[in-house]
Amino acid sequence: MALPKKQPERWSSKPPFQVVEDARPKLFPIRSWDLVTRQSDWMVRVAFWLVGTVLAVLQSWSFRHFVTADGIAYLDMSDFVVPGVGWRRIISGVWSPLYPFLTGLTRWILKPSPSREIAACRLLNIVIFLFAFACFEFLMKALLRDLESNPAYAGKRFGVPRLAFQALGYTLFLWASISEISMKTLRPDMLMSGFVYLAVGLLLGMRGRTPNWKTYTAIGTVLGVGYLAKAPMLPLGVLVLLSSVAVATNWRRALPNDALGVGPLRGDWKSLLRTALHNAKAFHSGREQQL
Repeated sequence: MALPKKQPERWSSKPPFQVVEDARPKLFPIRSWDLVTRQSDWMVRVAFWLVGTVLAVLQSWSFRHFVTADGIAYLDMSDFVVPGVGWRRIISGVWSPLYPFLTGLTRWILKPSPSREIAACRLLNIVIFLFAFACFEFLMKALLRDLESNPAYAGKRFGVPRLAFQALGYTLFLWASISEISMKTLRPDMLMSGFVYLAVGLLLGMRGRTPNWKTYTAIGTVLGVGYLAKAPMLPLGVLVLLSSVAVATNWRRALPNDALGVGPLRGDWKSLLRTALHNAKAFHSGREQQL
């Protein structure tokens, strides 16, 4: 019986060892981020949030009766909520107005007695700590997303797992917030740190992407409001805006959009400066009359 001219499909002209190699399942490189499941990410996040909140509450409670001269100044500026005082009290040539505004808003909502005003401000500090933690969470997600999209890390078979990055980031945040910035005094440093985390997170999201006006408007608004929290946000904001041009894919297109970010950061401070100078002149004239 003659063999068929056309070989069946199960027959192959390849050598036997090559057929065996082709039959083996192809091994894809194991990404370090796949070593940790979403459930583990959620558990780590919840654990650090609980630890951070407990530490912030305990530290605020331990220093509930402690206040500095700056804290008294912020409380005096928050008197704008008192009837008859007016909005001029919140404008100062020394201290930024956002933290006193939030302090006055807290006093207006809770209406504490004079002996419990400092305790009410402690509650505000805890809320600001949670805000800063949420902003840092945004930064962590942007950082991990940027690392996952980086070809230098995506192709590695053995690398630092995602869990290690999360644990290190949350630990550094708690150390900076509880130990360095701390909840001991009434000051806007924690509030400013939250806007710094937001700005850096937005900056990481702009890396390697085509610049657009929405992102630059958002980052400019964050920097502008952060400047109302504390004045050092101004040089930091300029540095962030310059970095945004460097990380963009097309710096020529990023330059016009960068002007949108400068607008909210610059703001219209003429009326605020005029009011601050008026208050300073009134203060010095009152001191001269007393002397």
